[in-house]
Amino acid sequence: MLLKYKVRNFCSFKDEVVFSMKPGKVMSRFEDNVVCINPKLKILKTAVIVGENAGGKTCFMQSLDYLKYLFKLESNQIMLKSLSHNYNVEDSQFFELTVLADNDMIYTYQLEIDAKSLVLERLYIRNSKQEESSNKQIFCTKRIKCEDCKNRDDIKTTTLKISYDIDIEDKYVSKELMSVIESNYDKRFDVAGLTLNYLALVGVNIVKPMVSWINNTLILDLPKDYSLNIYKKLQKDEEDLAIIKTDEFLEIFRLVDSSITAIEVDEEKPFDKTIIVRKTADNNEFRIELNKDSSGTRSFFAWSIQIWKVINKNAVLFADEMDSVLNAILSEKIITLIQGTKHKGQFIFSTHNVLHLNTNNYMKEQLNFITKNSESLSSELYSLADFKDYRYEKADVYDLYLKGILGGVPNE
Repeated sequence: MLLKYKVRNFCSFKDEVVFSMKPGKVMSRFEDNVVCINPKLKILKTAVIVGENAGGKTCFMQSLDYLKYLFKLESNQIMLKSLSHNYNVEDSQFFELTVLADNDMIYTYQLEIDAKSLVLERLYIRNSKQEESSNKQIFCTKRIKCEDCKNRDDIKTTTLKISYDIDIEDKYVSKELMSVIESNYDKRFDVAGLTLNYLALVGVNIVKPMVSWINNTLILDLPKDYSLNIYKKLQKDEEDLAIIKTDEFLEIFRLVDSSITAIEVDEEKPFDKTIIVRKTADNNEFRIELNKDSSGTRSFFAWSIQIWKVINKNAVLFADEMDSVLNAILSEKIITLIQGTKHKGQFIFSTHNVLHLNTNNYMKEQLNFITKNSESLSSELYSLADFKDYRYEKADVYDLYLKGILGGVPNE
């Protein structure tokens, strides 16, 4: 589960912003909104992000998507000019993730990169009952030298000469593994890029839950990338096939239309030729291929897979522009299902639907705003809990939002 995320110098975010999934004082009416790991650790299941058009909502989620991309072995761990604030490549880019992994340990992972290479990489660990001050470092990689060198064969060509210092806590690594790591020190970045990837690759078990969380638990849905967008052709996937054959998937999918009684999955073209079966009140049966059903039904079919992963696989799903796929009623059904079901998944979504801005269904800490300064073109992120004067008995949040009191009003 995600506890906290920080990012700096990414697209519209110049200064460091902090996104937290830590609840406030949990009241009895919000018990379904949180997962109680232990008496000292409670984590929110859902969160809402609202803000003006072009304010930074998509950029915020894109930063997580790029961090996830940096873990791919074929990626280069560098900051792209187009993804820095106002194309500022003089300052470095920083990411920090704090998560509860499958082994019930809390990891804090820090990554700093610039336009040339990795600058800093660090991983901490602590027990789920401990505070952040109890973090113990597993490893730290620091760049100590980065200089341009002329190529001997071609005087016009320059290459980077980069040196790193790596500090690994030996209590987490056997002597045999440490000798392997030290012998391959100079090759480390050629083999796996990130130290975290490399340590997992050579068998350092303590880091594997963090790598798995980033690669498998964290799911990003961005409108222009992958995704839950059914209009982009989804490839056949064995995992997805297994999911859409389950009763739990059908239960989620029926939220879009309660007359749906069955799904007959087409093994070759599950997102085109699968048959949706409906029954009327007088027991007449209607069958239609998915690709001939309504656009809303087709879109929600893909969404249902990811919602299934949140509930059944404890996935952490970030979904941008949820309004483009789900209407207000369907959105409410999904939130009610996620918050009312026992699991360790999370659903964080951006929206323009002000009906989500209410403290009847959400805690103050679940309602987040992104707004952009028109002069500096820099975005900031904050939650309703940052407004210390707000009380639950006050007027509806969306009234304050539409009046501009909370910032981030769309189409100002």
